[in-house]
Amino acid sequence: MEVNEDCYVPIDLKAQFIRSDAQTDFSSLPHYWRRVAGANYYRGAYYSLFGGRESILLNKRISCAWVAVPESRNKWDPCAVRLEINGRKAGYISAKVAPLLYSIAEYWRMQGKKLLLPGKIWFENDTSMPGYDLNAFVAVPTRQELSNHIPVNEIISEVMEWWISAPDEIREELILNGFHLTRNIRQNLMKHRRSLPSVPLPGAAVGSAPAVIDWAFMGIRQLLLEEKAKERAKEKAKEREQFELLVLDTLSLEGTYRATAAKLGISAGTVSIIAKKHGVQRIAHRTEVKRVLERCESALTLQREGKTVAQVSEALNLSSGYVEKLLSDAKFYETPDRNKERLFLADLFGRGELENREDISTTLKARARVDSQVIAFLKAQG
Repeated sequence: MEVNEDCYVPIDLKAQFIRSDAQTDFSSLPHYWRRVAGANYYRGAYYSLFGGRESILLNKRISCAWVAVPESRNKWDPCAVRLEINGRKAGYISAKVAPLLYSIAEYWRMQGKKLLLPGKIWFENDTSMPGYDLNAFVAVPTRQELSNHIPVNEIISEVMEWWISAPDEIREELILNGFHLTRNIRQNLMKHRRSLPSVPLPGAAVGSAPAVIDWAFMGIRQLLLEEKAKERAKEKAKEREQFELLVLDTLSLEGTYRATAAKLGISAGTVSIIAKKHGVQRIAHRTEVKRVLERCESALTLQREGKTVAQVSEALNLSSGYVEKLLSDAKFYETPDRNKERLFLADLFGRGELENREDISTTLKARARVDSQVIAFLKAQG
């Protein structure tokens, strides 16, 4: 076949024929040779190359240029690629290789070009396998070469954009099916064909997706895994923050690292690290309430002078998170009645009715313990 501007040729049509074996390292090759599937069903197309059946010279090898045609209407394979020679069907790309080659052939078909691949054909006299004396091979690109023949990144980007706007039921189906193509997903992709101008969409038959779409689906899977990892990291950070505030609350009551550690079942070293991180010093038990109130009042006074949380944090040499807690506590101690839920928990603690409540978190119980003692101190002060 004559090569012109209407053809795309990914492999030199004069490429040397080398049969691969079990020892072949495909990761180091730009292409390799595969037997044409179903060639014996289309022997007539091959006879014409030799000038007729009677003119065949055994073992004479002929080089050719296959036209690889994506067959999207194939009933059995959504990524079927038909091989033609002199305009006649001569077989198919093997099913194992088809998803990769379909990606290339369909992409270039959409660009108005034919995909040409080098071939090698010969007949041999093999009496042990009657009817299987025809040898037809085609050279195909290796997987790592795909991005050299089609705009893989652009295609994946288009599929990613489709995913972002896809209906929830389609997104859920893709996840539940292990990020593999289904009929419903294909139909939705076809529905949005205009927004996927570079994507080689498969046929309607059930089977594997084109390799580049599989790559895009794996990219979506990785994106979701990264999003979940970020969410888990945020949750852990929030849990850690709540734990540290619980330690600080307990420290304000117990007064020492050792007593705090014993109360919470952790090491004194952990208490020390958290306290130093937030700029909190150990306080003597007899002055605990006064110290709590002093810190709250200092933070609130600075804020009312117009300072931001960051500026208050810097002025008191405390973490921003702990300063926000102090400000919240200070406003509550000024007017406890404004936060009835918090006041109710403090009252429960004061009456000894909070400790065994399973519906109240440990963090809220610790805060209620501090609140109860501070409120009692304020009432005693008149």
